[in-house]
Amino acid sequence: MASKVRVKDRLRKLLETRSESGGEGEVRELLKEWLEDDAGLHTQVDSEGNLIAGRDEGRGKAVVLNGHMDTVPGYYGVAEEGDILLARGAVDMKAGLAGIVEALKELRNGELKYNVEVHFVVKEEAPQPSGTSVLAKRCRASLAIVAEPTSLELYLGQRGRVTMEVSVRGRAAHASRAEKGINAIYKAIDAIERLRLLPLPEHPVVGKASLEITAIEAGVAANVVPEVCTFTIDRRLTLGETPEETMKQVHRALAGMEYTARLINGDTFSKPFLVDEDEPLVRELSGAISRRRELRYGVSRATTDASYYHSAGIPAVIFGPGDPSLAHTREERIDINEVVEFADIIVDFLRLC
Repeated sequence: MASKVRVKDRLRKLLETRSESGGEGEVRELLKEWLEDDAGLHTQVDSEGNLIAGRDEGRGKAVVLNGHMDTVPGYYGVAEEGDILLARGAVDMKAGLAGIVEALKELRNGELKYNVEVHFVVKEEAPQPSGTSVLAKRCRASLAIVAEPTSLELYLGQRGRVTMEVSVRGRAAHASRAEKGINAIYKAIDAIERLRLLPLPEHPVVGKASLEITAIEAGVAANVVPEVCTFTIDRRLTLGETPEETMKQVHRALAGMEYTARLINGDTFSKPFLVDEDEPLVRELSGAISRRRELRYGVSRATTDASYYHSAGIPAVIFGPGDPSLAHTREERIDINEVVEFADIIVDFLRLC
């Protein structure tokens, strides 16, 4: 059984070590040391900065255990309330990292049902594709478990995500003679209202698509009527949607306006997906969960690195400790007992009984 004392000590060290995107080095060294010394694994760091480890002693099939080492900005120290740790990254997702390390420590001297490959990756919270995007393409596995927070529900899929940028044009003029110009901000308001009224598709399991304006920029000086107003769209995709289809929706909504629109991440967008619960290794993992707690299925509202494995043809699930609604907030907190339970479930799933 996983050690509560050891898990708490490791997680506290991870949380005390800052690791905003691009600055994961110190956390990576901690994890590398534990994987080598405690779990007995050989490790390597690739050119992207990802930490990779593995054991090839199982019976053919391989399982990937994935977690990202970075956090969003906003470090505010670590507080402790009994079995609860409060800190940036406690939920998203250093609890998952600590749980994976503890599981592999417990499995060190046991026989494995499956080969294991560990992907601890960089820059998941950054705008560009994370380290997983590289690893998934060269990985050969039968299942990937991404240990993002799910409150130990088994998430079988997620919505996708694409980012778009729209620029609406007006005509510049001196603000004292505004009637000589066309204010691009006012036109952008009209464009945004049209987009907000778009009917969006819904999937009975993955859920409804969404569209949100997340940034806006206009103006060159306080006394100039803006000629251009540019805004950013965060578009969450439900199952079956593609970036090309979302762009067609935008064009239909803005027909007759003077504007330009582009996909910012059309080639690297996060795909929506849903895994069949009868997938063999998913069924095995479900059994390991149900032996310790009530099995609950779900899907992720947010996008995760699971989509990279799915796109590479590898069945992927999202399963980890922590309440996902607390991610990226100042209320991030994790119960050590949940991390221990997560580690024990992973051990049950991987160990050859």
